[in-house]
Amino acid sequence: MKKFAKAISIFLLLITTMFVMTACVPSSPQKAREKLEDDRYTVYDLPVDYLDDAIDGFWATKYENETSHDVTVYYFKTVKAAKEYYEFEKEFSTDDYVKRWGKCVYTGNKDGIKDFRK
Repeated sequence: MKKFAKAISIFLLLITTMFVMTACVPSSPQKAREKLEDDRYTVYDLPVDYLDDAIDGFWATKYENETSHDVTVYYFKTVKAAKEYYEFEKEFSTDDYVKRWGKCVYTGNKDGIKDFRK
């Protein structure tokens, strides 16, 4: 019985690890753009000149089943710059959700965020 419990524990740990690894945001702006374009999003460039240490920014949108899917994404050179922008967005954003993963800050509605993270 103990061996069976260990086997189940290891199996659940592996499944959880796989889920966590696949729920991450894309590692680069190019991969993120390609992924969203493959999912039928229209991607628009956003200026990043006014943001400290910003590498790239874009807004992606699609309309599906009478619902708008929107996500705005900024990638930064440093985690510190991303954290600073994330704190600013949390306070002033009108989007439903504001999230940060490493050097990436993204905002949008539930469907846009879900599509960006999958």
